Amino acid sequence: MSNKDSDSDNDWYDEETNRRRNRLQNIERQQNKSTDSLFEKHKSSWFQEGLEINRYEYIRTEKVSDSKPFLYPNVFLSFDETKYITQPEIYKKCTMKIQSMEEAICIPEEEKNLKINIAGRANCGQTYTEDTVYVKISNKGKPEKDKKYYGEVVSFVDRKRFKNVSHPVFVCLVDRRQSHLMIPICKTVPKICILHGRLATRYPERLKTSVEIHKHDSNTNDLKFHKYHNITDGDKENWLFFVVLLKWKITNMNPLGAVIGVVHSSKNIEEGLTLIALQNRLHLWLDYPSVEEIRDLKVDLNTPGYKDLIKSDNIFTIAGMEEGVINHGFSIRKIKKNIYKVGVHITDVSKFIQKGDAIDLGARSRGFSIYSTNTAQNKHMLPDHINHLCSLEPSRRRYAISVYFEMDQTDSSNICVSNQTILRTIIKSTAHYNYLDIEHILHNQGHINDIFAKDIQLLFRLSKKLRLKRLRMESFTSPVVVDFTASDRIMKTKNAHTLVEEYFHSPVM
Repeated sequence: MSNKDSDSDNDWYDEETNRRRNRLQNIERQQNKSTDSLFEKHKSSWFQEGLEINRYEYIRTEKVSDSKPFLYPNVFLSFDETKYITQPEIYKKCTMKIQSMEEAICIPEEEKNLKINIAGRANCGQTYTEDTVYVKISNKGKPEKDKKYYGEVVSFVDRKRFKNVSHPVFVCLVDRRQSHLMIPICKTVPKICILHGRLATRYPERLKTSVEIHKHDSNTNDLKFHKYHNITDGDKENWLFFVVLLKWKITNMNPLGAVIGVVHSSKNIEEGLTLIALQNRLHLWLDYPSVEEIRDLKVDLNTPGYKDLIKSDNIFTIAGMEEGVINHGFSIRKIKKNIYKVGVHITDVSKFIQKGDAIDLGARSRGFSIYSTNTAQNKHMLPDHINHLCSLEPSRRRYAISVYFEMDQTDSSNICVSNQTILRTIIKSTAHYNYLDIEHILHNQGHINDIFAKDIQLLFRLSKKLRLKRLRMESFTSPVVVDFTASDRIMKTKNAHTLVEEYFHSPVM
């Protein structure tokens, strides 16, 4: 095997990787020097340990209660557990999953496929997502007839999230209609009613456009008013608020809380993602308990069970400019008139990582990768060496999972998809494009003589028919979320993104 096709352990020590790691460390040092950083050691602990709070009652609270009278049933009273044993068809021990303000689902511990719908806040009780609770099934009709079970929480058993934490801190979005209501992105509780007595008293006209920010004194554990924060309707979803839960009275539909910090997620996406990771207890930084395991990885591209497609398929890849890892590729060839065989190829990480090993557990703890316009700031779920071994770089032999299907467009008003096949394969990409390259090819702007230009244009035409068949009139809406920070901006490369998204989100996959 030639050096070009080999993946040596020495790649772990290559100069570019070391330079990138050094740049990242320098950036981290500079960020850690910032006194305004939201991720100082004591603040990052907010999301795991909550806050200690001594006094907050002096803040005017006459305007922070819910407008309508409300009373929760007390699910924290003792429960006669013999009912659970003697009436198992009615009483179930379940895990709570909050879906929205008015709805939750409970999954019985012994019947994981059963879902009990809990409608109405009163029926949910003062519970958190992932709480263990007793549920009473209360269908008026026969569940087996309408295939839906309904019930109510009758008793609290145990708490998983923020157990023994009196004042947990949540990352929240502001409610679209009422700025004094905050929605935790983790769905631990549906909404939190924040302190807004000063606004209600002094500036009632600003109740929908301003939020009270409070400051926590770590020395005295006091909570004090700090400032007002203004928001606009068009910009509400870009703000992430840190809200500490203060108390949850049985007479209040929503718990009472206070905003103790705010960040604009679209202006500082990395910081916003870090907050979300902290809220969900994900680790952003690579730890290296498995360095030896990583170094021992070797590539044997003669593995049985993998079909070698290098000589039979012409494959090209697409990735954003800021992405350091190429994960997917495409191929297409004509079988006969109006019938084409399309291939979608994704990197097969399972060749290097086994479920439950140290590398897999580390990746799970991080949860996602972050791509920045500055590639030195990219943070990956997997270590650099594995990313290098898996990236579908041109002229490199790589393990992949390939999905093939035939597309028949003999009927111009319809498109038929058939003969889906999934294979473990060995592939070699011939060319790589970013989204701007693809967009230029689709608009006949340069690259016209490119070897894959006709294939890319054909794949796009077929993807439009797939999309129209799948969504009908809804197919004219955008399938992608706009990220104005990307180097190849989505609004300028909409067709290119649509092509990729359709083949990965279509039912054929």
